[in-house]
Amino acid sequence: MTIEKKEVFKMAKDFVKLFEELGVILDGHFLLTSGKHSPTFLQCSQLMQYPEHTSTVVKELAAMIGETDAEVVVGPAMGGIILSYEIARHLGIKAIYAEKTENGMEFRRGFKLQPGTKVLVIEDAVSTGGSVRKAMDACEKANLDVVGVAIVVDRSNGKVRLHENQHALITLDIPSYDADSCPLCKEQKPLISPKDLSM
Repeated sequence: MTIEKKEVFKMAKDFVKLFEELGVILDGHFLLTSGKHSPTFLQCSQLMQYPEHTSTVVKELAAMIGETDAEVVVGPAMGGIILSYEIARHLGIKAIYAEKTENGMEFRRGFKLQPGTKVLVIEDAVSTGGSVRKAMDACEKANLDVVGVAIVVDRSNGKVRLHENQHALITLDIPSYDADSCPLCKEQKPLISPKDLSM
């Protein structure tokens, strides 16, 4: 399925609106996983409470990818677990996930793939791409062949390139700041870490 640029723009606007309604896109002063600060946080787990919406979002991402040589989808835990399952369902292939360890990420739980297996890596949101890179490193250690990367929200506005075959459903230009030069800190806005958003 080929998606025209005009359709992508309309679709992205619709999904941004949906994400705002579901509480995926939050405004404030947030501490990111990378250590940087940002006025916007993406809480993609809010989307994944709703199987119907998650399926719709991932179906469009799968359509953007189109034909693929991938035999398996890999998602970094935790954010990529549900997404890897859902996009694998749409693509008709297998899904597994990589878990954080003291040495980066690795495959556990008996996941075994033959060397050379072609892999698509998926992530919910990318700022610096750290989690995706760690998942790709886990694939490299297992002698797997990463043939593409799929992202639901690229908050780097396309600046972070993780693979030559990279697809993002939504691309946003969200600023992030080093802690020592953050304008939100200078305004003395309370800093919110992801754990502060839990129930």
